This record gives sequence, structure tokens and C-alpha cells, in this order.
Amino acid sequence: MGFRKNRVKRRLGIPRDVDLVTWTVADYRGMRVPGPPLVGVAYAAAYLGLTDGRLWLTKAGALRQFDVRDMVMVSTEERPRGAIRIDFRHGEPLVVVVADDGRFARELGAQIAVYDRQLQMDAEAALGLPDRSPDLVARAELARRRSEQLTNMAGTDRFVRKVAEGLVDEERELLHEAQVQALRQLRSALLATQLTERASN
Repeated sequence: MGFRKNRVKRRLGIPRDVDLVTWTVADYRGMRVPGPPLVGVAYAAAYLGLTDGRLWLTKAGALRQFDVRDMVMVSTEERPRGAIRIDFRHGEPLVVVVADDGRFARELGAQIAVYDRQLQMDAEAALGLPDRSPDLVARAELARRRSEQLTNMAGTDRFVRKVAEGLVDEERELLHEAQVQALRQLRSALLATQLTERASN
């Protein structure tokens, strides 16, 4: 096990003296990576590694690193099945399909939670999560109602059922985006409060 762990660290470019908290093999299919595209052999194995405060990704020899402090949320996705989605303070999400029963997502979520708690302590303020965007929530509710209406009238019509399923996906995505927006606002408020506290000390 130790030999394999060290081999994964070499693939990810992790220094020998840095502890690898957890790692997993990722499916290159369905992968969405923010920033410049990862180029290389399409079928090569992709690896995800997590150290203290940093996520490491390699695909076809290309390396990418992400700071946990830039992340606001990690979640599991139903489509594609087995995917984890990582949302950042800015920019597009990272979506990777893995088969590890949610272990990587749990470890990463724990690190994000620790960072948020530390921000609360440093800012000396207990800031609550802002309300979700009323516009996004209303659009999600509209998509849900339309989906239910189409499902009730679809019968055996496969096309109508497909449209209804698409509306379910739209509802889920809108609610997810509303949650991410609220988390981004909270993180920005905490960082701003932290800076104010430091400047006054």
C-alpha cells in the first residue's frame, strides 16, 4: 500500500515530505476542469490527490493544483453517475467522475469546513449563510412545476418524458447554483471581516 501511495504521489508531483491524505483514480470521461484544457493522451488514467489544503490532479501527464481555500462547496452528482463537483469562489467548477463511495468528497468537504470555521474564528464574527437568490429559487420552482405537468400528461410519449427529465435536471442545477452563490457571498463577507479585524489590530 505504501509503495502504491508513493507511486501516486510521484504521478501527482507531490513532494516526498508532504502527506497524502487520500487519493483516487478518476475517469477522464465527463471530466470538467477549470482553466486551460488538459492535453495529452485521451485514455490515460487520471488521478486525484488530497494533501493538507491542496487538491492535486493529473491527467495524461498534465498536472493541475487547486487550493482548498478557494473552494466553497463539494457535492456529488447524479449525472454523470459517481461524479464529484467542486465549486470555487470564482470561475467554473471542477467535475470528476470517481468510484470510491464518496470517500474523496468527504475528506475534501471536511477540509473546506475546517477552513470556514477558522475564518469565523479569525473574523471574530458569527455570520450566517445569506438567503438564496429568490430569482434562482423561483426559476427552479417553475421548472419543477412544468416537469410535474409534463410527467402527468406524458403517458407513454418518450419525447415528453425526456423533456420532463431535462426540467428536473434544470431545477437541480438552479438550486445548486443558488446554494453556491450564497456560500460565495458568505466567504467574501468572512474574508472582508477578517481583513478589517487584522487592520484594526
